[in-house]
Amino acid sequence: LSPVCLGSLRRAANLKKSIAYTLSSNIPEIAPFLVYQVGGVPLPLPTVMILLVDLGTDLAPAISMAHEVAEADIMLKSRSR
Repeated sequence: LSPVCLGSLRRAANLKKSIAYTLSSNIPEIAPFLVYQVGGVPLPLPTVMILLVDLGTDLAPAISMAHEVAEADIMLKSRSR
């Protein structure tokens, strides 16, 4: 396999990690808003403040995962479908 293809596969694997982290960390932030919508419980913070906290706390880890050194055995793993 060419080095270009191998580099693309490594970047895609790192991007998957970054997306999985971002989605899993946002569930606790979405839960209070859903409780507010369904149950009428007041929000502890305004929606814009929740988004700013999310941006401030999730940006650095997501970027670091995207730039992480790729795994050496990426070509030996089976494809996910």
